[in-house]
Amino acid sequence: MNEVCYYPIGLRLHGKTRVAIWHDQGTGGLCMKEGRILSFACEEDAFLYAEKEEFILEPHPDPLYDLDKLSRWLRGVENEVECEWLLNFWNLCSDAAGSIGQAFLGDQKNQEFNDLYDKLFFGCNLPALRGNGERYIPAFSQKEIYRIRVILKNGLRLLLRGLQKVLE
Repeated sequence: MNEVCYYPIGLRLHGKTRVAIWHDQGTGGLCMKEGRILSFACEEDAFLYAEKEEFILEPHPDPLYDLDKLSRWLRGVENEVECEWLLNFWNLCSDAAGSIGQAFLGDQKNQEFNDLYDKLFFGCNLPALRGNGERYIPAFSQKEIYRIRVILKNGLRLLLRGLQKVLE
């Protein structure tokens, strides 16, 4: 049986960065306590918590999820779609929703949403998928950008609900 791996991730909101713990158990998720997503003032506090709870927090450069930047993109008229950045948020929202036991729009079995996810995924141009080195540059319609915003607004609300008490 595989052991669960735990990794620190940064969450920036209102100009402050907190550290949460992501795990790869099942489809992945965020560590919870008393119905809330655990977060810490700094990475050192996260490592101390892991030590106290007797699990290993893998030391590596933690990704930073800038929720302030995402909020601006969701509200804005800017229509630039950065595939990797948005896909990372989509996946984080999915993991957060699963952790707090809520349904995320992006996880629905909906062909339109699945197609958007795939378009973002292939737009990341992962080396393993670029057989002959060609890059895929997806074009997103206004309707698709609107749908991505709807999905990620839902996900951000769920994530913030899970973090609410910690960030107050």
